[in-house]
Amino acid sequence: MRSLLSSSDIKRYRPETKASILIVDDNDEDKYFLLWALKTLDLSCPIHVLSSGEEAIAFLSAKPPFDDRTRFPIPHLMWLDLKMPKVDGFEVLKWMKTQPALDGLHVIVFSGSNRDSDIAKAKELGAEDYIIKPSNTLDLVEVVREVTFKWLN
Repeated sequence: MRSLLSSSDIKRYRPETKASILIVDDNDEDKYFLLWALKTLDLSCPIHVLSSGEEAIAFLSAKPPFDDRTRFPIPHLMWLDLKMPKVDGFEVLKWMKTQPALDGLHVIVFSGSNRDSDIAKAKELGAEDYIIKPSNTLDLVEVVREVTFKWLN
């Protein structure tokens, strides 16, 4: 599972002028609403949606089927769920800590868990923000707008 990316890989595949966003969540409904909320912001950047921690690691390390960095650039912002089967969000964060070239990737944990221990662990592992999934769509749009613009600007 350990694959190191070089800093030159990051610069080459994450152009400074065009941001990209990655969503990683195993719940189809949560992915749908998060993607919908991001699209309401009228961003002109690619948004990729994945369903597991394994896919996230493959995407970030350019493993097939994500080995074409033109189609699958290293993102600027990742919305990451914690509670996923097999490789969960905590394991993705741990793996990312071993990848110095991903230091510029802003990770927002987007979880249904409001446990203080989960929040502390996620931040200790490198999450820059922790958002508890809102229960209504207006709150979702507002939090997605605030957090996305905070980390993409």
